[in-house]
This record gives sequence, structure tokens and C-alpha cells, in this order.
Amino acid sequence: MNKINKIKVGLCGILAAGYLAIAAPAIPYMIGDIIAKRGTEQMSNIPRKTAAWEILKTMYGGMVWFPYQRSKDFFSDKEEYTFIVNKEKQEQYIFNKGGELVLQTLTSTGMQKKDKRVFLQDQFTPEGKYLAVKSFDKDGLLSWFGEEKAQMYGEGMLLFLGHWFPHIGIHGTTHEELLGQEASRGCPRVNKKTIEWILEHAAAGSKMVVQPYGVVPHTFQDGDLLKERISKEFNPHLGEKQTPSLGEVVFIEDYKPVENNESVEKEKSKRDIEEKKQEKKDKKSDSS
Repeated sequence: MNKINKIKVGLCGILAAGYLAIAAPAIPYMIGDIIAKRGTEQMSNIPRKTAAWEILKTMYGGMVWFPYQRSKDFFSDKEEYTFIVNKEKQEQYIFNKGGELVLQTLTSTGMQKKDKRVFLQDQFTPEGKYLAVKSFDKDGLLSWFGEEKAQMYGEGMLLFLGHWFPHIGIHGTTHEELLGQEASRGCPRVNKKTIEWILEHAAAGSKMVVQPYGVVPHTFQDGDLLKERISKEFNPHLGEKQTPSLGEVVFIEDYKPVENNESVEKEKSKRDIEEKKQEKKDKKSDSS
């Protein structure tokens, strides 16, 4: 091999390594999506070509769209954010890399699913973790979805890789009056102002967590004894922090204020005294 060919091989190796480094974050999400799709009732009954096409969509999103959009966003002012979709309250929270809440808004997810069977056409919002891979402005929606379908997505969309790609993304809506209700076909909807902010600021590589029902937002206060109630799964914005800061929003399963031991003991003693008094009254009434 002459010197020129060696240089070519070396450059190809560098480019391949760089490409894989850019695409690497998408790989776990691709694998998770393929497993999720294979686990649906529908995938076992549809033609093999259709099933293979669904899997190819996932691979294309992770290995083509994501590295392209990530490289493009690298040269812009966009940053990676964490989106938390709370289905219980039908709200969406956006945190920056420092874990600070930058935006809180109403959202609209799909209907609550009660049937355990899962089909690809189901209009509910699958819980789990997602990775932003591509953004569509209004012109992008028109060119990709066509004029009729593009209107459903309002001013734009941020598409996420995760369960059921490419059928999940945060997008606008022409029915803002329904925000705060379960009214979408599965994608979390937001108002015009929010989707415009997302398209301007959120880069590919941003994360989204769709929380299950029963998880509620809570503002951390002095004296909260939450401990095991704060799950890292539901609170990715906390990072490595062991305890939230005062006033910080956290997400907890069916939160009820936890009283400290001293107040619990006082309450118990008070109840015991009242019970003893009642017993004495009962005895007196029986003897009379």
C-alpha cells in the first residue's frame, strides 16, 4: 500500500470513528425501540415486510437523522434540554443542563390505556425515555407529511427516538383549547409559543421522559423527608444531586407530606390519652 492509500484509509478511519461517536447516544434508544416493537401484539400478526420496515425506520432515525441533526445543531446556539411529560397533571416541564426549570406548560397526551395488549396504532403515549433526533419547522412538516397532515402538527415538531419511532414527538396543535386534557393521538402536544421556543432552543440529543400515571409534581420544601420517594428515573434533571434544592420541582409517586418522628410521637400520645379518657367514660356509664 502506497503512502497516498494509507492516508486515505487513515482519513476514512477517522471519519468513521467520528461518525460513530456522534451516533453512539442513539444506539440504546434504537435497541429499546426495536425490542418494544417486537413485543407488540400487532408485530406478530403483520407481514414480515411491514415489520422489517418499522425496524428500518428506527435504524434510519438513529444512524442517519440523529447524527446529521446533531452535527447541524453543534454549529448553532441550540442546547440540550430535558423534557418531562407528566401525564397525571397533563403538564410538560423543560429543564436546562443545570437542572433549572426554564419552562412549564400544559400538554395533551394520548388516552389512558387500560388494555394490557399493545398495538402500534394505539393512541396512547408510551411511558419511558426518549432522545431528540430531528426537528421540523412548518416548511419541514409540509415537505415531509404533505399539506393535509402537516396542519395537525401546528407550527412544528421535535421528533424523538424511543418507543414507536417515528410516531412520537412534541409538536404544536390547532386545538389549544384541549391542552391539559388527554386528547392527542399519542404525541405530547403544546401551544404555539412553546413549540416555537423548542424549535429555536432545543438541540438533537435533548432527552424526554414520559412519566406514568400516579407520578405527581411537588415543590421541595424545608423539612420534606422524601428520601426514597425521589426516583432518579422520574427526576433526570436532578443529575447527581442527592437532595433537591429548596423550591425545586421534583416528581414523586402519590406524594403525601411525611411528618417527622417527634410530631408523629406527639400525635400518637395525644390519641392514647383521648382513648383512655373515653374508656373511663365508658366504664362509668356501664357501672351506672
